[in-house]
Amino acid sequence: MNIVIVGGGTAGWLTALSLSNHRPEHTYTVIESPDIPTIGVGEGTTGHFRDLILSCGINEIDFLKKTNATLKLGIYFKGWKDGEDEYYNPIDGAVTSSENLDLSIYQLHLWKYPIDESSICGFLNRRNKTTFTKDLSKLPLHAYHLDSYLTAQYIKEKTNVKTISANIKEVCVEDTNISKLILDDGTEIFSDLFLDCTGSEKVLMSKLNNQWKSYADYLPVNSAVTFSKPHDGKYEQVTKCEAMSSGWLWTIPKRDKFGMGYVYCDKYISDEDAIKELGEDVEITSKIKFSSGRLERPWMGNCIALGLSSSFLEPLQATSIHTLIVQLGILSGRYLQETNNQSNINSYNRFVNNMVDDFMQYVNMHYSGSGLGTEFWNNSTLTEQNKELIEIAKIRALYRDDFNNSYYGSAGSQLWMYTMMGMGHLPELEVDWTVQMKEHLETSDKNSKDMLTVQEFDKILSI
Repeated sequence: MNIVIVGGGTAGWLTALSLSNHRPEHTYTVIESPDIPTIGVGEGTTGHFRDLILSCGINEIDFLKKTNATLKLGIYFKGWKDGEDEYYNPIDGAVTSSENLDLSIYQLHLWKYPIDESSICGFLNRRNKTTFTKDLSKLPLHAYHLDSYLTAQYIKEKTNVKTISANIKEVCVEDTNISKLILDDGTEIFSDLFLDCTGSEKVLMSKLNNQWKSYADYLPVNSAVTFSKPHDGKYEQVTKCEAMSSGWLWTIPKRDKFGMGYVYCDKYISDEDAIKELGEDVEITSKIKFSSGRLERPWMGNCIALGLSSSFLEPLQATSIHTLIVQLGILSGRYLQETNNQSNINSYNRFVNNMVDDFMQYVNMHYSGSGLGTEFWNNSTLTEQNKELIEIAKIRALYRDDFNNSYYGSAGSQLWMYTMMGMGHLPELEVDWTVQMKEHLETSDKNSKDMLTVQEFDKILSI
């Protein structure tokens, strides 16, 4: 089967890398526009990103060296509950959990230990330790902070597929299928399957009769300004998310600097005032407008939308790149075996839509606090599902099956629990996990002695 991937960038090249490695029986061509601006925005991932590149034979240390990447062990939130609060959400789950009930997370606030100390990643981050030992063996727990432009270029170099540098002049459609593409030099491109990786432009999908389901009622931010700041090599291995008057500020540590951005709703603040609120003389590298939502049919006819072409949920919790990787996983694992069967296509669409809807619910829960008490925060709207979860949590423990977390790539109940704990939505349950927690801390303390510090690891990456 001939597969044409339209769009370069992180989405396009990750798609080419993953599918060409896991479904090598097909022929792949990437059409990449020569006019895309090269902006290296700091971006966070989930652990699934690491799993993908390792499964494609990429050397992790080489990747980290060449993309200015750092390790990501969690996310730090400040001011989301009431303006004065702070909490960490580690990327791994608590180690003291039972089969069906994450009781440890309920118990955390009764201990003298910070919430993130219940996890291995949280424990290591508190002590400025990485997940690597001196011989570069490691725990398979971390995610990454990376430079999006450098990452795309690195993956491109590691991907052996045909590449065409051109713009799409015309997308020719017959019924619900793309018959051909016409490039700006007149070349006609035919394919059995087209993959739209063109981001919010949706160059291919915009020509099909596809509907967009908006999440604006529950995810109101729709704008961002990005910039960077230098650092002296001292940083935490976490994405920082700080509440602002009309949204939130992200800080992502790359090895050479911080990638930063203010995500806000232009209903409550102008671009100019958003920049002023940063409170310092910053050099804005990009201004971005976006709409949170998803396509009703991410796979339509012979075209599949991937990455931002398929859905977008704002930058929080790295859901966009995570969703892309899950899409690639299920495509190569099951759905590319038969691309002309409508039942197969319908099954794929149900999976992706349910996943994105679930991630929307998860991100929406982060807006359940009063934040800074401004108009933006006071007007935040929770979904009915999240209102019910909060009410249930007032009277009983939340079990894993209270969440929609049974599918591949889900956020999982423990990440939900960390978020709800941080937002103050869990009851005080008298469940004693002291013994298990003590054992975890003793084991973690012993193991952490062999782990490299952030600065030691950076020196290795700089060689």
